[in-house]
Amino acid sequence: MAQKSQGWIKVHRQLLYSSTFQNEKTLKVFMYCLLKATHQEIEARVGRQKVKLLPGQFVFGRKKAALELDMKESAVRDQINILKSDETIDIKSTNKYSVVTVANWGFYQETEDNNDSRYDSKSPADNQQITTYKNVKNDKNEKNKESVPFADIINHLNSKTGKKFSAKSEANKKLIRARYNEGRSKDDFIHVIDVKCEEWLKDPKMSEYLRPTTLFGQEKFEKYVNQKKQQKKPFDPRDKDIAIQKWMQAGGDPDEFSWDAYNNWNA
Repeated sequence: MAQKSQGWIKVHRQLLYSSTFQNEKTLKVFMYCLLKATHQEIEARVGRQKVKLLPGQFVFGRKKAALELDMKESAVRDQINILKSDETIDIKSTNKYSVVTVANWGFYQETEDNNDSRYDSKSPADNQQITTYKNVKNDKNEKNKESVPFADIINHLNSKTGKKFSAKSEANKKLIRARYNEGRSKDDFIHVIDVKCEEWLKDPKMSEYLRPTTLFGQEKFEKYVNQKKQQKKPFDPRDKDIAIQKWMQAGGDPDEFSWDAYNNWNA
């Protein structure tokens, strides 16, 4: 006996260009997560306990998933860990059950009713299967639909400052996500990092403030994102002559002169 249809989900074309799509096992497990996730707030029963689930969540069990996916438990575990490390899903576990949350569920799945009542009860049985995918209209803000590039932003900050902030820190992610929700983009973050590094990096006192809490806070970010980069002075050959003279006066060998060496000496 065929199972009753339980509605449909939307799949964004962006998936085609993701690392998830490149591995058939990862893609299979990701689609399983999408299909298992609830589209509305519900209470699920696990044994004698009720578990509140929000849209995009479902109760996950590795044994049951392995059976439904026709995969080994170890393979399911590996693919779930990959999806978690990619921040495609999150998983919270207790000693009795785990809850998987699909990231950005609200961006990709609308709140419209996805149950079978959308179809005429007299429609052919095929109507229950034909709409697995739905084209998503491009009238929404695509920027808000994209995954927030936490790692790209934090890695850029680390490369500019030589520091080691974590892209997985919930505090850092919360700041970045909040600015994204206000309509900001990756380019805005890069601009803020660049202009403040240009201004503060060589100042031992101010360089301490080259950190997410200072740069990405709401009020300061708004100010910094509108700050213009310093205009570089056009190169004048006479500048090099003057620099070499100062280098030699300080006892430097003119054959060993370079701008990097001079700037380090003159810092």
